[in-house]
Amino acid sequence: MDSPPPVGHVFFSGLNEPCSVDSVVEVVVNTKGGSSGVTPGEVSVFATSPAGLKQKCDVVRRENAFTSTFTPDRIGNWLIGILYEGEHIKGSPFPCQVFDASLVNVYGLDVGLIGQELTFTVDASRAGQGDVQAL
Repeated sequence: MDSPPPVGHVFFSGLNEPCSVDSVVEVVVNTKGGSSGVTPGEVSVFATSPAGLKQKCDVVRRENAFTSTFTPDRIGNWLIGILYEGEHIKGSPFPCQVFDASLVNVYGLDVGLIGQELTFTVDASRAGQGDVQAL
């Protein structure tokens, strides 16, 4: 078997920071060099939910990259597998943290006056992993 295509970068919205439930996550696999000779049928991508359900994702060849999308439907740690000729590329499967902002609840914002301190509670315990910011 030939060695996997040289991979310059793998990136998607959940790779470095969490992504949202029901958002379209685009996975991009950049190959080094313009003539790697790799065809779309040789690269496959799948997303595995926190419950272990595996979704095969369509792969499209775009110049020096392969793209694929999936839409996570639940919070938790998803795994994105990228295979070349049936073998995981280096680093695969990649983790993808998914959150649901609609599950964040804020309490105690009944009445506020300009210039006075206001105390409130944010409950994000059911929303998944991520950062909460008050702006």
